[in-house]
Amino acid sequence: MLHSAPATAVFLGARRAVVDKYVRLLFFVYVLISVLDVIYSGGIPFIWKMVGDTKQYVDFGIPTLHGIANSIIYFLSALCVILYCLKVGSHRVILLTIFVWQFLIFSRGTIMVMIVQMVGVYMFLAPSSIKRTFFVCLLALAVILFFGVTGDLRQGENPYYGLLVPEWESFFSIVPSGFLWVYVYLVSGFNNLLFNASLIEPTYLPVYTFAKMVPSVVYNLLGIEKAVDSFEFVNAGLNVSTIYSGFYSDFGLFAFVPVFIIQLMATVTYMRALGGSVYDLLAFSVCYQAIVFSPFIDTFFYLPFIAQFLIVLHFKKVIEHERT
Repeated sequence: MLHSAPATAVFLGARRAVVDKYVRLLFFVYVLISVLDVIYSGGIPFIWKMVGDTKQYVDFGIPTLHGIANSIIYFLSALCVILYCLKVGSHRVILLTIFVWQFLIFSRGTIMVMIVQMVGVYMFLAPSSIKRTFFVCLLALAVILFFGVTGDLRQGENPYYGLLVPEWESFFSIVPSGFLWVYVYLVSGFNNLLFNASLIEPTYLPVYTFAKMVPSVVYNLLGIEKAVDSFEFVNAGLNVSTIYSGFYSDFGLFAFVPVFIIQLMATVTYMRALGGSVYDLLAFSVCYQAIVFSPFIDTFFYLPFIAQFLIVLHFKKVIEHERT
């Protein structure tokens, strides 16, 4: 738990008006971008699904601008939990609105990231207790169920039942489909990594490492497909490949180095946050989700996540300016 939580609460509480204004301003920017997304896309995925439109959820949003919107709500989700835990503010309506909207646009991955960053700061701030453990377990179950519902809505049904060996078919036919969705995604990343381990010839240049940081609009203007690694997938529908995919494509066995740097950043921000730095706690939430999602994908070098650090710096500048 945050060692200086009372002092941090007093610090933020004294600037509550500024913090609340900052939250509302970011939410307004997010709403504005979302409206532009709807206009640009000609509707939303939920409606497309209901009316039988051929458009898919991946067709929604303005390239790059939609990513900026995601970075805003990732930051807001973590900040709102911090304010709630420290009892210096509550923005439940804003959070609920964001979650409902993400469901309507079938943005399952975005919701997962928000939840993980929120859980990261909650577990950091909330004292250890049976209540906290029960809440986290209940939330994990809810996430699994949600993962299955949204997956079935997007695909029509779970497409992975046919991949099961006979002895497990009865089990997964009884439990909610979310358990199969999560299991398949969890093991597929490692399966793809092992499959490509002997196929990759690394260049020892950070091509794929930083390719994810190039805005989508640039790829669109150049007319080239965005490449984040050189992996071949065992199953085209299972395109998760762990945090190592891009790093391994570039550096081979030395892929552990950039992953170690990410883990080191998580440790440093965690230790600094223990001293009462709300800014480092926000930065820690970004590193935390990168580690949690490491069995599936490298999120750290994507712009929506890097942009969070910039938002944290701007938030700090605004709050510290008010302090003086």
